[in-house]
Amino acid sequence: MENMNIDPEDLEDLIIRIEQSFQIHFEDNELADIRTLGELCDSIKDKIKLEKGSGCTSQQAFYKVRDAISKITGINENTITPSSDLNFIFPTKSRRQTLIQIENYMGIKTSILRPPHFITSILLLIFIGSCISLTFNGNMGLLGILISILGFYISFRTGKVLDISTVGEYSKRFMQDNYVMVRRDQKTYNEDEIDPFLIDFFASHLLIQKDKLNRETILFD
Repeated sequence: MENMNIDPEDLEDLIIRIEQSFQIHFEDNELADIRTLGELCDSIKDKIKLEKGSGCTSQQAFYKVRDAISKITGINENTITPSSDLNFIFPTKSRRQTLIQIENYMGIKTSILRPPHFITSILLLIFIGSCISLTFNGNMGLLGILISILGFYISFRTGKVLDISTVGEYSKRFMQDNYVMVRRDQKTYNEDEIDPFLIDFFASHLLIQKDKLNRETILFD
């Protein structure tokens, strides 16, 4: 039986994202007895108060994203496919502004931009070095920590590197972050999608192969 062995804090962060996506809320310690992915799926289904419906949410998300891209960029939507290259659709110079316009048009947000890895690596080294230097030069250590934190903040606010490559991945990210919002009928959900949604969600965020996850998968020891 596969064990994801998720760090409790990481699991808590993922649960918060799931709550936001499905517009539900778990009380403190409500999931304390949950041990398997199947038990978590069932708990989420029990929390959802929407009507049961049909329709493929991932397909609906793609259509919404395709429409938004076409409206904002002027690209013929018939030429936009799940495999379309985001680097071509969103040129670096105007990328951040265009993505903001798309999010405003759709009324939902997701994050697909980041700073270059070499920037975050340098800032991480500064942060670690500053923490070490606290033991022999407190002021310099604190200054270095503040500089690195400010650097992280600015770099992630201004970064233009795409974290994903295709329109299909973009629409998938929108669906994972905003399941209810991308539904054509936002008063409904497709119960049959919940298990595969969560398997895909955990696989994507924890970099685990999907075929190794199922309802019997243990979340942590």
